[in-house]
Amino acid sequence: MHPAAEHSPLGKSSEYIATYTPSLLFPIPRAAKWAELGLTA
Repeated sequence: MHPAAEHSPLGKSSEYIATYTPSLLFPIPRAAKWAELGLTA
């Protein structure tokens, strides 16, 4: 798992938020794993 994902709210309990909240979003780099698997965008 990407180090940033370990500190994210993914998989953790949280309160339901009914509105779009950009502060909850974070990037997950995928290019390295795609290259490892021989995939292209």
